[in-house]
Formats: sequence, C-alpha cells, structure tokens
Amino acid sequence: VSDESILVLLLLQAELGMTSQRHFYTICHLFPCGQLLERSRFNRRSRQLI
Repeated sequence: VSDESILVLLLLQAELGMTSQRHFYTICHLFPCGQLLERSRFNRRSRQLI
C-alpha cells in the first residue's frame, strides 16, 4: 500500500468527521478497495505520514 493511498484514506476520514481510527478502519473493510494493511501497520504508517 502506497503512502498516497494511506493519505487519501486519512483525508476521507477527516472529511467524514470520524475521530476513531479503529472505527474508520473497520468501515474500510466493507468496501472492495484492494489489499489493506493490518490495523496496527495502518495506524503506524498513518502516524508517520502526519
């Protein structure tokens, strides 16, 4: 998963006004958007990019 993809997901989370990253990650799995990182990796990469 590229940095750009994670940034797009973080922008979507902000636009939706979702403050819980755990809840947002759960919702991301409802959509067939390809391979998503494990939640811990997603959170770690998100923190590194912000």
